[in-house]
Amino acid sequence: NISTLTNRNSRNIEKLKNILIQYDLKTRLTKKYFFEVGIKGEIREIDSDYKVFENSIVVDSLNNVLNYKERIYGAYAQYGNSENKFQYLIGLRVEYANTESVDRETQFNNSKKYIDLFPTLHLTYQLTETTNLQLSYSRRIQRPNFPQINPFNGISDRRNIRIGNPDLNPMYTNSFE
Repeated sequence: NISTLTNRNSRNIEKLKNILIQYDLKTRLTKKYFFEVGIKGEIREIDSDYKVFENSIVVDSLNNVLNYKERIYGAYAQYGNSENKFQYLIGLRVEYANTESVDRETQFNNSKKYIDLFPTLHLTYQLTETTNLQLSYSRRIQRPNFPQINPFNGISDRRNIRIGNPDLNPMYTNSFE
């Protein structure tokens, strides 16, 4: 009984297009008051062409092309004031996001659209010349990166297969410091 060795290789070619537009404006209303506004737009497209070869022969059932598009548009405003030993900053960011994952085999066709609000509040009190007491709150977002959502991500051997989940949602954090 002769067993044959199987040589399995994978290849992933990714193309990335990324456009980032951002504008921020900070102005002092008086010596103590300031106001800041900004906008940001990010457009990202990734094409991933994934192929698996077994003994130099293409394995059609493991090949696919994934097209991922992400569009994120946001605007924010912040207002700050300092009065004697007390300072505060209050802000709000609004974000619209639209993501889409489509593959050649139409196994994955996910589209997500959402609008989020991200408030910020910082309070500072000066106890001494060198010591401050600060309390802050902010809401944050962490979006999944491309390897986490790419279902055709890597096969190093029969026992080591990495796949992502194209239906992953962003993770939100309410941060208090």
